[in-house]
Amino acid sequence: MSRPYISSFPLIYGMCFDGCEMKYRLVPNGPVEVVHMSTTRSLDDWPYRDFPALLPFVPLALATATPRSYADFAKRFPNMPDRPEGQLVVCVTPPATVGVSLWGSGDYEGVTIVFDCDLTTATVHAYNVTT
Repeated sequence: MSRPYISSFPLIYGMCFDGCEMKYRLVPNGPVEVVHMSTTRSLDDWPYRDFPALLPFVPLALATATPRSYADFAKRFPNMPDRPEGQLVVCVTPPATVGVSLWGSGDYEGVTIVFDCDLTTATVHAYNVTT
């Protein structure tokens, strides 16, 4: 967690791509490089009509660090993989306070966006899991 780029590590997910699964890499002093994306065509009606082009910016901060096993952490989210690829896993559930639905009617279906971050290679595998 002491690497200099961690404080500005971007979490990117293709919300307008149904079932998005992607890998991207941070390029030192450069843009993000998309290494793989499961689909590259955005659907006009996904996730719902008039979905905003940009979601509200919500800054995050670490309040406290609580050591726990990955298995204990993963219990809080549905269908998490048994073992992540990277050293940092960020899970984003639909936020109730930003005034925008991530999935339309699917916000209450247990959809979680997962960012599996390999800090050694500065690569992120982003995907979603559902109940």
